[in-house]
Amino acid sequence: MTLAEEQPRKKMTAAEVERLVNRLRGVPAGTPSLEEAKALRAEGWHLVVAYCRISDDAHKRDGHGVEDQTRHCARIAERTRSVVVQHYIDNDKSASKASVTRDDFDSMIDALERGTTDHGYPVDGVVCVADDRLYRGAHAYERFVDSFTAHPDRIYADDTGRHDLYGDGAEYRGLLGVAASRSETKKKKRRARLNHLARAERGEPVAGRRPFGWNADKLTLHPEESKVVRQGVTDLLAGKSITTVTRNFVASGLTSTMGNSWQLQTVKQILRNPRICGYRKLS
Repeated sequence: MTLAEEQPRKKMTAAEVERLVNRLRGVPAGTPSLEEAKALRAEGWHLVVAYCRISDDAHKRDGHGVEDQTRHCARIAERTRSVVVQHYIDNDKSASKASVTRDDFDSMIDALERGTTDHGYPVDGVVCVADDRLYRGAHAYERFVDSFTAHPDRIYADDTGRHDLYGDGAEYRGLLGVAASRSETKKKKRRARLNHLARAERGEPVAGRRPFGWNADKLTLHPEESKVVRQGVTDLLAGKSITTVTRNFVASGLTSTMGNSWQLQTVKQILRNPRICGYRKLS
């Protein structure tokens, strides 16, 4: 057994993950100064930015996905005689949903159009672990290519090697990748829905954290917690406000299954969940 197996990574709070991601953002540790970087550039090195993204960090919630990507981007840059001078990171954000704003993606687009990072480093290219980290829709791909090619002679590289975004075939390759990504996303959603349906038909509980009101098996009621939930439903049906119900949750002396104090929104989610009447939501 390795040390990593003996000491598994502890699940971090959302605030701790955000602090980690903020440390990873910006100029990487050990990056040459602007003057040193420009000297390397004069010797034929490329100064590139790295884009890292993961769609769902909720499972482990430790930021390891984007942290691992920053290390791999450094290896990709080294293969192309490049130095990463800026990390742009969108953690726990989908690239396929139009409603999701990727702040660091937008910042990277601005830097590509401008030609320099916020710290003044010239931008000679972009590295990432795979195309689908950057885009999964045609609009995002077009934004990226338009800003990338706003300046000549840049390099783009991922784990499969360097790719020419200036050639006639770049648009075809990119849109083909977009179509493949969209198809794979739909397949994953369909497989996940069928898996949830099958588990529901077998009477198996959903994976994840124990819900408040239920025992660890997620099938039998917790004797104390279930009374609080039942009383909350009764009070709501009797016309009491959710604020009053939340106060009663607090007065019970119990906390959420994560050990947090009760907030109105959390109580509302519990009382609106179909689980409390034996139903299961499939969407």
